[in-house]
Amino acid sequence: MQDLTTLAKDFPGTTIIIDHIAQPIGIGEYDKDKTMKEWKEGIEKISKFPNVYMKLSGMGMCALGFGLNKRA
Repeated sequence: MQDLTTLAKDFPGTTIIIDHIAQPIGIGEYDKDKTMKEWKEGIEKISKFPNVYMKLSGMGMCALGFGLNKRA
């Protein structure tokens, strides 16, 4: 997210579209709390740039490993 924030800042005339809400993949060994905290902080920073848009999709994909497909 930091690289994307730098890109948005350095190229304000370029439209940037973030796909799948920039959601981290939840597979393998990782610290979910830390990862989600970093994701949220990154989203808050990049949301300040008017040249950045976000595609709201992919939140429930099975491949992300969050088990959303198993919820009632």
